[in-house]
Amino acid sequence: MNLDGAVRHVASKANPEKEDDMVSLAAQQWMKEGEAAGIAKGEAAGIAKGEAKGLKAARVDDLFDILEARFGSVDDSVRERIAEMSADDLRPLLRRAATAPDIATVFEGWSPQ
Repeated sequence: MNLDGAVRHVASKANPEKEDDMVSLAAQQWMKEGEAAGIAKGEAAGIAKGEAKGLKAARVDDLFDILEARFGSVDDSVRERIAEMSADDLRPLLRRAATAPDIATVFEGWSPQ
């Protein structure tokens, strides 16, 4: 017996005259619960996406700050390259930028994950 059949069976035993109304109420409740679950899932996905976007923006800004502080003005081509990278790709570059003797060494032999 499927779930709808089980609900109909219980409803018919509890109050045969109101079986359709009871099944309808159960269906409405399931729809509300499904809608709430969908909204919660969408909100969680949106939050995760926003956090990832914020993390990337912070790492881009931090890398620019370190490069400028250590090596002076950062070329536009380097800025564009950095802006296209993922947050995961930026993390090792932050470490390299902190210790490299020059800006070329930061990117030397490095490739995105």
